Amino acid sequence: MKYLMGGFRSAFLYRSESELQAIEDTYLDYYAHLRLIYLRCLLYLLLGYHASARISFNILLLRPQH
Repeated sequence: MKYLMGGFRSAFLYRSESELQAIEDTYLDYYAHLRLIYLRCLLYLLLGYHASARISFNILLLRPQH
């Protein structure tokens, strides 16, 4: 594990500052994109739950009363 981390560190050791900045920007863009996908899925889940709750409530209202 220590060897792997050392190899990972040395991969970034000999890069220029602009290359490191480009790599960092790429990762930040990637995580921002993942966060947007996560938030969109969460929104769809909440809206779907809200819609299904409204539909089931309307079905309850339409049931004949005894």
